[in-house]
Amino acid sequence: MIDIFDVLEPNDDMDNESRLKGIYSETEKKHDNRVDEDSYDSLKQWFAKVKSDGNEKLYHMVKANYYLRRGQSKAGAFQNAKEDYLEAIKLLRDFADTAIVYYEDMDLLLQLCIAKYFRNMGDCERRSNYSFALYEFRKIEGYLNRKTTFNDLQSKVWLDMKINIGRIYKKSYEFENAENYFWEMFVCLKEKVNFDIPQNSALAEIELPQKKDILDSQIYDLLQVDENVYYNYFVQVLVQLIITYRKQRQYRRSMEICKQVLAYEALCVKGNEDDKKENIDILNNLGVCYRKTEQYKQAIDTFEKVKESNAQNRFANINYWKCIIDEGEEIEFHNNDNFKFSIESSNLNNIMLSDEQNEIYKKMLSEYKKE
Repeated sequence: MIDIFDVLEPNDDMDNESRLKGIYSETEKKHDNRVDEDSYDSLKQWFAKVKSDGNEKLYHMVKANYYLRRGQSKAGAFQNAKEDYLEAIKLLRDFADTAIVYYEDMDLLLQLCIAKYFRNMGDCERRSNYSFALYEFRKIEGYLNRKTTFNDLQSKVWLDMKINIGRIYKKSYEFENAENYFWEMFVCLKEKVNFDIPQNSALAEIELPQKKDILDSQIYDLLQVDENVYYNYFVQVLVQLIITYRKQRQYRRSMEICKQVLAYEALCVKGNEDDKKENIDILNNLGVCYRKTEQYKQAIDTFEKVKESNAQNRFANINYWKCIIDEGEEIEFHNNDNFKFSIESSNLNNIMLSDEQNEIYKKMLSEYKKE
């Protein structure tokens, strides 16, 4: 996601407000880099060095966001995240009824955290929490849709809110509503990033809405953010469309969009070596589409690309071993550390496997332990 504050990491020379914003920025970077939950502990020391006095809303928002992100990291590793989410809502509870009343930027951020709490609880507990999340995101939408000018922070919150509403529809299996949200964002953002739809592509096949028919299209002209923010949200929208089509088993369309986005990203970074890392979310979804269409070699190669840049990515590890199991391939471990980490981090015991798959996995695990 986009860092709202985009400031330096916290240090002893900063004042209290700058430290809090630094903690927020570092938390977002850790989330974007898919670090494990232990990596978040390095930020704990800074909460002991900051005060809530005079910055109560900022303090509660930053600390709640920390717990929400750490909880997401735990959930991604098939660990119980509820404790972290409960810590987050304790910090947000005092502002739950008033966050959107005062119409200040910090109130918007508190409201965004409240909405994300219910979204995360929908992911790890009852799906009915998605309805609460949608209600909380709609509060932000209702307020911002009435504005005639936007600052940088409000622009980022609006984009974050829009993509999250689409994600909630997707997670609730309301795919038509999800597609409508994502396509509207795509149509409006593609102009901001100068994206041309390739002829005879999966994107060209789809009847896109006209910008003049999009209710919120004028708001996009009011947004005040850097070009890289538009670019990042544009790619996120395409990732969400890829997942939406994959969930509906439209694997060919999903794969084609994956390849188009990877090509687009490669073109955008041009000669900048620092930005040449391929999008992990797109590669993971491309790999799943290969696996679902029984193109196991391409799937394994794709997940190996992810593991090269992020060895701890559990989504890639799980699907990598699912490919091995589905294909029934024999593996020789030879005390290979990569295999060691991969099979230990995959947690396939938490995934529903068929009896045949389970036998293959048990045999593979037994052979690994002998090594």
